[in-house]
Amino acid sequence: CYLRLPLMLDDRATRDLLYDYGFAQGLGLGRMYPSAINEIEEIKSCFDGESYPAAKAVADRLITLPTHHLLMQRDKEAVCGLLASLEISCGRDNECLKPRHPVVEATQE
Repeated sequence: CYLRLPLMLDDRATRDLLYDYGFAQGLGLGRMYPSAINEIEEIKSCFDGESYPAAKAVADRLITLPTHHLLMQRDKEAVCGLLASLEISCGRDNECLKPRHPVVEATQE
């Protein structure tokens, strides 16, 4: 049984918008990684200036939704309602969620 459902959004701004609204409603959404590991100040010297664009993309775009057994029906409905209110949807082929909210400018990498 999985405790969280990972979603890759189009960009950090969309991820942060969704997280902020979810946090305000107490929905338990999670931003799992604040940055790529090579950007952590205390250990960045270990990476000799190397960059890891895929790791940065995951850190910037990943959000997780709770799916644990303590989630009540009203919580599930609130998460779905939040996604709908921000007009974030997932296509039939389960590719990345595509924001359609006019405040958020989607960018493709």
